[in-house]
Amino acid sequence: MRAGVSTATVSHVINNTRYVSDAVKQRVQETMEEMGYRPNVLARSLRQGKTKTLGLILPDSANPFYAELGHALENAAFIRNYNVILCNTGSSIDREHLYLDLLLDKQVDGIILDTEEKDPCEIKNRLPNDYPIVLVDRDFSENIFDTVLTDNTLGGYLATHYLIELGHTRIACVTGPLSLLGAEHRLQGYQKALAEFGIPVVPGLIDYGDFAAGSGHQAAQRLLKLPEPPTAVFVGNDMMAIGFLRSAIEMRFRIPEDISIVGFDNLELCVYLHPTLTTFAQPKTEIGDKTIRLLLNRIKNPKLPPREILIPPKLIIR
Repeated sequence: MRAGVSTATVSHVINNTRYVSDAVKQRVQETMEEMGYRPNVLARSLRQGKTKTLGLILPDSANPFYAELGHALENAAFIRNYNVILCNTGSSIDREHLYLDLLLDKQVDGIILDTEEKDPCEIKNRLPNDYPIVLVDRDFSENIFDTVLTDNTLGGYLATHYLIELGHTRIACVTGPLSLLGAEHRLQGYQKALAEFGIPVVPGLIDYGDFAAGSGHQAAQRLLKLPEPPTAVFVGNDMMAIGFLRSAIEMRFRIPEDISIVGFDNLELCVYLHPTLTTFAQPKTEIGDKTIRLLLNRIKNPKLPPREILIPPKLIIR
């Protein structure tokens, strides 16, 4: 051989499967560079039965929350020598099904899924038995998969508790779509905090959005035009809170003198608003790390019972 060693030695250098002296290893690597040689990763994956690739399916990668979450997941996988294939469903069940099939055809080692399905059995029926998958940012009343998500009930409770401690008693809530269990849990946390302090839940102070900024803007138009508007509001995510804040400013409300606003997510752009937004952070770096750890453990041990990891949100006061 050009490097003066056997084919077996070259293989051991490439795959790190046996000790090779530093001098020989350097000679082999320099020869590979001179010849422009690149190992056939696909062939190696087929031999080992692993592709070192994970699939990630998100509803909307253009949404800042999902962009930040995707970055955290990709980074956690990268430091463990895994690549990530990102698929964006646009919140379409049909596209989610298509991407699940595609990732299975690509023989990814496991999948991280932020699903639009309402029934986890629908997901299970599309996968081979014991296929490694972790659900992120989605919850079901009965989880049959590993799941990592923020403790949404605790977040709603703490956000409302914080506003009560500031002296507010007329507190509104703008919730996301209640077809999503996470949105329902944030609303339940809001109601729990009010009940704990003996503050009645006023149905007229609960408005319903879709997690997009426009729905927060519209909710503010309704709530702040009430004969007795709220003095504070817990908004179920930062995008709706940004829309609510914008609408309040347009209506000449002073923040926080006339209306206190608390969001949920801690998007990076909230630092650059004027005024800046107090929010409860979903710790995306921690979510990414725990999700990848859980998935890699599932790949090694496919028969383990499913786990749910709830991560407490963190108050970011601005």
